[in-house]
Amino acid sequence: MKQSSDRDKIILMTKLALYDRRFGKHDKKAACFFRHDYIYLKNMWTRFFVICGLVIIFGIYWVNIVFTSGIDYFVENFVWHASFALITMIIVCLIYTAIGSIKATSDYEKAAKRLSKYNLLLEKLDEMR
Repeated sequence: MKQSSDRDKIILMTKLALYDRRFGKHDKKAACFFRHDYIYLKNMWTRFFVICGLVIIFGIYWVNIVFTSGIDYFVENFVWHASFALITMIIVCLIYTAIGSIKATSDYEKAAKRLSKYNLLLEKLDEMR
């Protein structure tokens, strides 16, 4: 009977160690936040990097227009270009926010389930003492 119990403890401890190595850091970090806060934080960083990328792309585009097209700076309608860039940024950010919200919600739910199973295994191991 004791040998079986020791074997079960080893199996549980191995499962716990594998969880810690694979998902533990991420799941425990996610568990520090409420679901809404976790999603907001993920989307904030997504929006930041999307806007940075679009600023770089539009910056290259505007440099191309100004320096290689040989246009007159005072004649060109830069308001149209700026409004087009702003509308594009808003639309792209909305799309990435929707996708990011779905992904972050899924990640948070998976982490919560794994953490719940982890806690159950810990309780089971504690009962085996």
